[in-house]
Amino acid sequence: YKISTASAAQTSPRFEGLNAGVYTIVATNTTTGCQREGEVEVITMGSNLHATASTMPVCQGETATLTGTSTVSGVTFAWSGPANFSSAAQNPTFANVTVANAGEYTLTVTETATQCTATATTTLVVNVPQAQSLREVACNAYTWNANGETYTTSGTYFFAHEDNHGCTQVDTLHLTINNPVHVAYTEVACDSYEWN
Repeated sequence: YKISTASAAQTSPRFEGLNAGVYTIVATNTTTGCQREGEVEVITMGSNLHATASTMPVCQGETATLTGTSTVSGVTFAWSGPANFSSAAQNPTFANVTVANAGEYTLTVTETATQCTATATTTLVVNVPQAQSLREVACNAYTWNANGETYTTSGTYFFAHEDNHGCTQVDTLHLTINNPVHVAYTEVACDSYEWN
């Protein structure tokens, strides 16, 4: 098969990427050499289809939502992404996200009537809190700078707070308090006593 705009023939009768217009197609029988010629008119169906994809950063363990939009109705949605993710929902969600879910997601919107497609991408950021663990030994009392609390007994203490990304970070303090030992002596002496 050879179309008037091409310099070479092809084995498939399907021609892609054509603009609107009238084309001459010549079909050649490779066995007999006989040819048949015909005209075909290509009409480009206009579509205002555009797609957008978006998401918001989340903390590890939270629920992430992908948001897809289309400028026309009568469309289907197809998402793909990391960890073999796929969804036909317009706005899919997935719970308990981990760093394995982070990365680029692609949305393909297909207009049912024309089969025209539009794509868009968005990147999901998963923030992981960096918990701190501290071991301290002190006499009598210890003040933890993280929360300003003063402790007078040994133990393991926790401090939950938001990090720079708004994620809950739980820091741990392993504390040993050493208290002074008071020893009382009773001595009897004449005139003077030297305390060794």
